[in-house]
Amino acid sequence: MQSAAVIKIIIILILVVFVDQCFAEPLINKNYTVAAKIAKFQAEFNFKAANVRFTPPPNRDAEGPLSVHAYLYILDRFIIDTYEHSVTFSMVLCTQWVDKRLVWEHESAPTSIVYTFWVYVWSPRIRFSNTINYGSHDIIFEPWITESEISSSEWKLLPSARALNVPQPSTGNISTVVVDLQIRRQPHLYGFRVYLAMRTSHLLLALTILAPESCRISLTYMLLLTTCLQHGFLATMTRSSTETPRILWQSSASVFLSLVTVCSSLLRSSFRPSKLINTLKRTLSVLERCILLSGVGLLVVILLFQ
Repeated sequence: MQSAAVIKIIIILILVVFVDQCFAEPLINKNYTVAAKIAKFQAEFNFKAANVRFTPPPNRDAEGPLSVHAYLYILDRFIIDTYEHSVTFSMVLCTQWVDKRLVWEHESAPTSIVYTFWVYVWSPRIRFSNTINYGSHDIIFEPWITESEISSSEWKLLPSARALNVPQPSTGNISTVVVDLQIRRQPHLYGFRVYLAMRTSHLLLALTILAPESCRISLTYMLLLTTCLQHGFLATMTRSSTETPRILWQSSASVFLSLVTVCSSLLRSSFRPSKLINTLKRTLSVLERCILLSGVGLLVVILLFQ
């Protein structure tokens, strides 16, 4: 009895320590979602004009019309980091300055490059200041992102602009802004939905191992149902992934453990009490614990090395 209790305690500790490592890992490898959404994002974003608002320099008399035209295009291919769940790419903003109120010498207004890094943001807008000799210009442009990309809370953008060099405008001159953009997923609600079933199944597994014989059968049925539903939910979400996500391997290990627990509990409950049967039940109990330990070991290997 003492050895059985020690084995149960060891199993619980392994589940608590190593399974929690699963929850510290990044969220599901949303490789398929990234590819689909980015393809749509690029199609909407590429070769389309941006909404530009130009704030003229202060203390200047308006002697003529002011017009600023901008267009955006993707500079290079998208780089998808499946481990960090981020997408990085570069784009170019070409702005044509036509301001007849001011006169800029072409030699004193060279084309420069501004490097800007976008981080997690609440609105799809980037803002940076363009400081010139004649005053301060604020340029605001909004990238073309569909409403579904923003309202679904899957992706969020917030501008964090850091100008290393400032473009100097001149009449009819083209200034180029190279932007490094990174999009990251919102993790909180999504992660709660994904991991709630996994936490429940592992808790049920621990309760099943520690439960007395009288209620173990009902717990094993509940455990098997929970793990199968959880695995089906995760498999549906990741069916288009280019590679099998780590969390799906963890879910498979949970289904294996629950199935072994159900089978062993049913076999033990089917025996009638007798001396020989009691001996077989003790042997089966040891075999059950060995199988459970091997299953937990499989789960640990998946957590550490997958």
